Amino acid sequence: YHAKSLNLYQRHGAHVRIATAADFNGTRWTNVAVMLQTPRGVSYLMPVASVARLFKTVNGTHSVHVKTAPSGLDIAASRTAGKIYLHVANLEYKRSVEAKFAVAGMKITGGRVHEIAPQDLRQYVSQDQPDVFKPREVALDAEPAPVWRFPAGSVSAVELDVQSV
Repeated sequence: YHAKSLNLYQRHGAHVRIATAADFNGTRWTNVAVMLQTPRGVSYLMPVASVARLFKTVNGTHSVHVKTAPSGLDIAASRTAGKIYLHVANLEYKRSVEAKFAVAGMKITGGRVHEIAPQDLRQYVSQDQPDVFKPREVALDAEPAPVWRFPAGSVSAVELDVQSV
């Protein structure tokens, strides 16, 4: 849900000047970014903050239009010199979705996938398991053509290294 909302904001950035996905501090998991344990304890990011941080850190400066995408994937794209960034939400709860990457007029030379994909989609973040939504980074091979299988219910930020052809 949070990834799809943030993708919507990114696709319509020319019209949306300011948007937030959550309050910084609060008492409910649906609208709080950081759970602060007081007077002491483990403070941790809630799902919305994990997704927002991932999309903020793996993001370009200019919007890019996504021409096609496999059914079940919600994708927003951006770029910076030499890199294309994809924010991907797999909306399928029970199945993974494979995607092949191609950029018109460019050659993909490599990349990385930063993925939030808990083994159990019913798993939740708490003081006992604060890293449930911590992204893992995996190298993406460019040969012969980059392909990635997005796990069911996952949220990913894909960073593609590109060169003009």
